[in-house]
Amino acid sequence: LQQCLSNLHQNAGLIGTLGSGKGHLEKTSNTTPDIISLNKIFYEFKKKGIQYAAMEVSSHAIKQNRIANIVFDIKVLTNVTRDHLDYHKTLSNYQKTKKQFFSDGGCKNFVLNVDDHVGQQLVSEIDWHEKNLITYAIDNQADLCATNIVYKDGMMIFDLLHKDKIYNLRANVFGKHNAYNLLSVIACLVMYKFSINSIIEAVQLLQSIQGRNEVIQFNSDGSPQVVIDYAHTPDALENILVSLKTIAVKNVILLFGCGGNRDKGKRKKMALVANKYADKIIVTTDNPRHEDPSEIINDILKHITTRHIVIESREQAIKAGVEMLSDDSLLLIAGKGHEEYQEVKGIRYPFSDKEIALLELGNIKN
Repeated sequence: LQQCLSNLHQNAGLIGTLGSGKGHLEKTSNTTPDIISLNKIFYEFKKKGIQYAAMEVSSHAIKQNRIANIVFDIKVLTNVTRDHLDYHKTLSNYQKTKKQFFSDGGCKNFVLNVDDHVGQQLVSEIDWHEKNLITYAIDNQADLCATNIVYKDGMMIFDLLHKDKIYNLRANVFGKHNAYNLLSVIACLVMYKFSINSIIEAVQLLQSIQGRNEVIQFNSDGSPQVVIDYAHTPDALENILVSLKTIAVKNVILLFGCGGNRDKGKRKKMALVANKYADKIIVTTDNPRHEDPSEIINDILKHITTRHIVIESREQAIKAGVEMLSDDSLLLIAGKGHEEYQEVKGIRYPFSDKEIALLELGNIKN
């Protein structure tokens, strides 16, 4: 959204997992900072003439009232899938927290994914008197729909249905989940009264986001060979694997682990997703925190049936994954994405999946 607003020649800033700012992003301690930090960021935005702030609101922030008294122009629901159950304890609690965001405050404009169960509930539960709603979907009827999604020459192409008209759209992303993301962005820009043609132009100028479906090496035919993604939940892992299987009929090598001191129920679910879609699996560490890495790995291995290897050192695992590559294979390095650290025993050590993979790719070429 921030990129598209900038492409529309608007002064827009970003607050989220990647940091805060415009252009160069300052790192933030949380996806959604505390209320004091947020107000400092808004103050700096105002000094710089930034008129729009695209902000990611986490469930922790909602529950802990970090966004108290902030009035949003537009509230957007992307999707609600299993995450942060170490904090919320149950999926029902997590969903209730997300729904709370849409019932709180003086916001008058809403964008909801009606392919999502929570989105459908919100449509029926909220009193829409004196409020504006734009719905979007791929599988259900909505105000904005994407159909005929295909992938060609590293691009996603689909038909956008809006007000009984069809617009052909190309974007530098891939995956059904990113089609949803684009629809939510388009809906916001429609809310802001930009013309549909200018919105499409802005979307088609989008660049890939660091650590999100980030292709760091292509094959000679233009297809992805090494991809880095932040997928650290069962749903996110399934989305990226399905996307890669769609755009490249290859052997998919999946490298992943699970975070320590977090929702342990994810370990089985992610293992089952890995079994279903990956051809080879490398099980490794991913921010073990205060847990024994071998115990986390063993929890995953209980449910792995696909051909696999275990390499506890994530650096060595990435190097092994790169060495396993051939012309008919693709390596997905999942879980950490943009992160530049590995957290062990309370200490965050410098660590970048991307840097290690690029270094190993360079070594092999040389």
